[in-house]
Amino acid sequence: MNKKQDLWIVALGINVGIILWLTILGRTSKVLGNPYFQPFHGFSSAVNNIKRDGLRGNFLGNIALFVPFGVLLPLVDDWFDKWKRTVLIGFVFSVTIEFVQYITCRGYFEIDDIILNLIGTGLGFVVFQLLRITSKGKLDTYGS
Repeated sequence: MNKKQDLWIVALGINVGIILWLTILGRTSKVLGNPYFQPFHGFSSAVNNIKRDGLRGNFLGNIALFVPFGVLLPLVDDWFDKWKRTVLIGFVFSVTIEFVQYITCRGYFEIDDIILNLIGTGLGFVVFQLLRITSKGKLDTYGS
């Protein structure tokens, strides 16, 4: 390992901590409700309220929260150099968050959140690839 890899690991840890704080740890146990297994349930609500609320909150928030995750995973370890692996870990992390929210009553289990988190992770991986291309091999990744 080198200093830059240590920095990427710390950055990933901070990102995971922020995600956990915003989705579970910083919430109180008051949310009761059934899981939302219908895909795009919340999307229609977001689109209907776009004039009033704009594209913020849950819709863009979930995507934005996971973009750094998708960028940092391949910087930390070369196993995540393939988009399928990065998105798979994003999926597992997201499903775990939704499940913990549901069983602790700190949020709803929503398929829409998982979809948005996967979009964020995928976009993050695209950003990583663009950084790699534009840096012409100078991007210091996974101990190189």
